[in-house]
Amino acid sequence: MEKLALEVQTNGSLSAEEAVIFASQLLQGYFAYFASDKKIVEPEFVADFSRTATQHVDDSAHAPVKESYTPIEILSFSPRTLNALINAGVGSIEQLTKCTENTLQNFRGFGAKALDEVKKMLGDRGLKLSDENIEE
Repeated sequence: MEKLALEVQTNGSLSAEEAVIFASQLLQGYFAYFASDKKIVEPEFVADFSRTATQHVDDSAHAPVKESYTPIEILSFSPRTLNALINAGVGSIEQLTKCTENTLQNFRGFGAKALDEVKKMLGDRGLKLSDENIEE
C-alpha cells in the first residue's frame, strides 16, 4: 500500500484540513489550465513585453479593490450564534469585525452569551469588533 504523509502549518486563519483542501482546489485549477488545448496568448504580450507590462500596471491601478471574504463558519460558533449572525446578514469575518457590540445585541436571537462567544473567537484570531463610535 502507498501512503502519503503531510505536515501542514497554518497561521490560524484556516485549519490544516481547510488549507489542504484550498491548496488542492487551486492546483486543480492550474492543472486544468495547463492541460487545456486552447492557450490564450495575447499578441501584445508576444510582440512587446515592456508595453504590455506597463499596460497591466496602469489597468491594475484603476481596478477597484476587492474586499476579502472569509466565511464565519470557520470560526466554529455554536449553532445558535451562527444562525443569529447569518439571519442578520453577517456571513463573513470581515463583516463581523465591522459590527459594534450594540449592533450585534440588536440581532434577533443574539444575547450576552453569543456576544461573549464572538469576542472570544475573534480575540483568538487577533481580531475584535468595531469601536462604539464608528457606525456601519
